[in-house]
Parts: sequence; structure tokens; C-alpha cells
Amino acid sequence: MNKTIVYHPYLKKGVFSSIYKGKIDKKTAFFKIYNIKKTLLFIGKFSKNYLLTLKKISKFKITPNIIFIDNLMIIQEEAKLNNFNNKEFNKNSVQREVLKAILKIQTIDCAEMPSLYDQIINYKKILKNHKIVNKVTHNKKLLKKYLNKYNQNILCHGDLHFGNIIKNNKKIQFIDFDYMVRSSDGFDLSMLFYQEKIKKYDLFNKYKEQINHYRPICLLLDFLWQEVLVKSNFIKKNKISNKIILNSLKNIF
Repeated sequence: MNKTIVYHPYLKKGVFSSIYKGKIDKKTAFFKIYNIKKTLLFIGKFSKNYLLTLKKISKFKITPNIIFIDNLMIIQEEAKLNNFNNKEFNKNSVQREVLKAILKIQTIDCAEMPSLYDQIINYKKILKNHKIVNKVTHNKKLLKKYLNKYNQNILCHGDLHFGNIIKNNKKIQFIDFDYMVRSSDGFDLSMLFYQEKIKKYDLFNKYKEQINHYRPICLLLDFLWQEVLVKSNFIKKNKISNKIILNSLKNIF
């Protein structure tokens, strides 16, 4: 890549990557740089298909334009990162645009992408001999049956919350596709409703059953992710107790 790059101090530091604001050929851009060893251990996401899928998402303008992407770094055009809140989301016009963007994602082929089932089972690689992980992996057939109640061949963002929804030039877009998976057409909404504690369905009544069905899965993913953060010394304690998770898993196993 024969371009002049200037980095500024990082904006956000995560477990597997850091985000910087900088310039590429004098144009402001966001740089997401991965710790490749940690990233591959967790999700092994840098497959050829992942990179191609992300490029398609960029072409569909569902995310800010991707200037450059490889196994170590993603460079995207500058976007206004004005995060959403419940008040903003409660507007019918905003809900329509969010749903429209989600439906655009769902038109992209995802046959080679990891499934939601794969994502959950993959936690065994990093959370070895963990009580909850062992319970899940010992009940793989029941987990798969629960997930497969709805078609699992739809591309999903995988980590929708207000921090990953932006309004870029009046257009709703999503950022941070690190956890995109193949699941159902209601899974992204379930994750959004769970993470943001949304109770008002309005335009999403069609997906209400799926939103409720996948809520225990969203809770499980949240718990497992926090366990990764604890193991990585990123946080001190998981906010979700083992008791809450075990009670939730009764709906699945």
C-alpha cells in the first residue's frame, strides 16, 4: 500500500484490537489494528471469505467505506461517531432505517461464514475447563436444536448495540463487524434489544418471537465474553452470575 499514513493517539483500546484516528494521504480515517495472535485464538476470523464479505458490506454502504483491509488492519473513511440512545432509537424513522440496514446485510451471501453455533462452541478454545463452557459443549445437540428453530443461513452483524450504530451523512450505518455470524433474520435485533434493554417493539413485532427466543443466547454470549475479559485482565469480575446463566440455560438444555 503506497500511501502516506500518519497515526494519532488511539481512540479506543480493546482486548484484540486498538482503534486510531489518523490520516491517509492527508485524508482523515479510522485505523483498526489487530493483535493477530489473540484474534486468531478467539475467532480465527481472517479467512478469505471474511475479508470478501466485509468488502461487500462496504460496497453496500452499510459501513463507512473501507479504504484498505488485510489480516492486520482495517482502514475506513472518517465517519461521525455520534452514538445512539433509547430516545433516538424510539423514533419510528430511525427504527425503519436501522431495520433497512439490517435487511441489507441479510442479502449478502454468508455460506462460508461461521455459524452462531460455531461462535458459541469456539469459546472452549480460550475458556478451557470452564464450568459453563463445559455444560454447553456437553449439550451440543440441544444447543444446535435450539438455535435451528429459525433458519441459520442469514448474515448477521453479531454485536449490535448503540455504540455500533452511527448516522453517517444522514445514513444509518454499522461499525465493528468483528463478530458477524451466520444465524437467523431476528438474531441481530435480539442482540440489540438485549444489550440496550429495549422493551418497545413498535416496527419489530414481526421479529418479537425470535427476539425473545434468542435472548438466552445473547445472555450466554455476554457472559462468555465477559469471562474472556476477566481472563485477559481487562475487567475484574463478570457482571453476570453463574446462577443467572444456569437458570437461563434451562430454556435450552
